[in-house]
Amino acid sequence: MSNTLAGTTLDASNPAANNVQTANNPGISGEDAGALKANKRVIVNLRTSINVQGDVDLVSASGELLNNVVVAQVDLSASALYADASHGVIEFWETSGTRGTISACISKSANSSAQYDGFTGLESDLSGGLHGVINGQLNAIAAAPFNAVAYSAAEYNTFASLGDMVLGLYAHYLFGHVAATAAIDNDAALVAYMNGSDSAGAQVGKNLTAALGALPSSSAKAIANQVISQDPSRTRGQDNNEAQDPVHQALMFAPGDIVYVQIAVDEPIITVNREGASSGPGEAVPDLTSESDGAPSSTRATTNLVGSAYPTASPSFAIQITLN
Repeated sequence: MSNTLAGTTLDASNPAANNVQTANNPGISGEDAGALKANKRVIVNLRTSINVQGDVDLVSASGELLNNVVVAQVDLSASALYADASHGVIEFWETSGTRGTISACISKSANSSAQYDGFTGLESDLSGGLHGVINGQLNAIAAAPFNAVAYSAAEYNTFASLGDMVLGLYAHYLFGHVAATAAIDNDAALVAYMNGSDSAGAQVGKNLTAALGALPSSSAKAIANQVISQDPSRTRGQDNNEAQDPVHQALMFAPGDIVYVQIAVDEPIITVNREGASSGPGEAVPDLTSESDGAPSSTRATTNLVGSAYPTASPSFAIQITLN
């Protein structure tokens, strides 16, 4: 390869041959060598390369220990937790000026740090979905007391609804067996109350949704860390770095995910009559069989019958729910 510079042919393959003296090119020597100027820009690959490597530490979260897991057989729609990048129950972002630090909050306009109000739009679907979950079959074979050997038969550890499971739990502690419900006069009313969604019921779906909506930012962040640590790709497709604060992103939940909610069952308040019926001449036999509606009442006396003493700490169950 050669170039022509000021009437002289330069041979790139033989640099020594370029230092020739002609009338147009006096050559490069002595003090004049430093005065050489280039006439044209060149583009050159210096053929020099190195490898570099850095560590990328993805968001991590410690596993959370869950006890007394009860598996719900009715799924919850993932769309009740996440609709799109700006509509979800939780939103997250990388704090401005603090690389590597995720912040999160419940996506409600009432939260000063929230950019969206996704929770409000999903609240009804989530409440209704959770109501459907607790009104469906629950497998409690891994949860105490239903994991006892005496309860190994499916009829003693699988229940048609949360209300039926609570009834079995109370029967276990009152009468020593989950199916010993004959003496519970209001069993049907108790089940209906636990499964109810209106003001006359326990409104479990509604109350679980409200509890989620009231979580502090620290809990929202812990949930976001759990999701992102298991599937970092859920942060893709969105500019969510620290330079974009306060541009937030809804936390994605997807079909196939598994979520848990906790339900603690407090000790029942029991009405007991231990006296036999009696009446004098002309007196009506008193009605001692009035049935409760299943709702807790502060006017009833608490007592323990023949079963185990009810735990001081209310039994808590982690309801495992699959998203579809």
